[in-house]
Amino acid sequence: MKTKNTLDYITNRGCSIKTEKYIVEEGIQYVIGEPSRVAYTNSMSGRADLERDYPDYYNALVMTVWGDTPTVIDEEE
Repeated sequence: MKTKNTLDYITNRGCSIKTEKYIVEEGIQYVIGEPSRVAYTNSMSGRADLERDYPDYYNALVMTVWGDTPTVIDEEE
């Protein structure tokens, strides 16, 4: 079984990454189950979560759009 991640949407305030599991049989790709999505806000904690979950390609791609400064302030608990 293989996993495919897709940058589902991105704005200056957040992004969503969709994950699908699939198999390939006789050249045809079959999705297994429902896709899952994880949303990240352009905040200090959202950026840290994105870096932890996707340290390479997707993190670099998102940071290209978001830039160096968060646009969302984390809520204090």
